Amino acid sequence: MNTFVVRLLRAVILLMLLGVLITQAWVLPDIARSLATRYPEVDHLRTPALTVSIIGLTAAHVVLVCAWRLLTMVRHDTVFSTSAFRWVDVIIGATGAAGASALGLLIWLSTPTGWASRRRTSPS
Repeated sequence: MNTFVVRLLRAVILLMLLGVLITQAWVLPDIARSLATRYPEVDHLRTPALTVSIIGLTAAHVVLVCAWRLLTMVRHDTVFSTSAFRWVDVIIGATGAAGASALGLLIWLSTPTGWASRRRTSPS
């Protein structure tokens, strides 16, 4: 593969890693805090939703690092070796973990003991 293309793809992956890190550290907590302030009746959902979001973005980190490693293997023409399958398996596992955590949140929200019983009712 062309060296320019590899460097360009690495720069894009690096920018994406930085963007995901900024989103995890500052943007998501700020959005969760402002939504909890604006809608206090769903404040109890802040922590589970934030946790699932951070798990999903951590999975995105893992996928981007694995893509970096696979890109390095492409550069050395070893991308079709058996060692590349390990990185692909990690990508599949990270995607599955993010999906499982989102599914877990969905199930928790769907149960009567989840969000419905914890809703805060305003005094009348």
